[in-house]
Amino acid sequence: MLEEGTQFYVILQEPSPAQTDVSPPPTWVPVDVSRDRPSDLPPNRIALKGVLKKGWIDYEIERYYMPEEQQQEINDLILQTQRQAEQKLVLEVKINEQGQAVVVSFWVGDRNYRF
Repeated sequence: MLEEGTQFYVILQEPSPAQTDVSPPPTWVPVDVSRDRPSDLPPNRIALKGVLKKGWIDYEIERYYMPEEQQQEINDLILQTQRQAEQKLVLEVKINEQGQAVVVSFWVGDRNYRF
């Protein structure tokens, strides 16, 4: 059992190049987990830092900020999408060398919102 506050890294691999020009973009695939930040990843992989908090894994992308005038529209669309299994919510994040991520855009179904 992992202790509260345990830090680890999920290694993600880029989807094949043939898939990168679709919208929404395909998700990166988790391929490994490491307790230590990897320093020698190939160019098609990245490490996303996670921390165990209250029994959940916190990647610091669970909260994001959007323009106030779009909040209701976006929240309604997210709720509608969650009810429809065929649609997805896709986040675009930037991850720095320390594994910290920030949301820069997301797709709800076929709609893209950039921040």
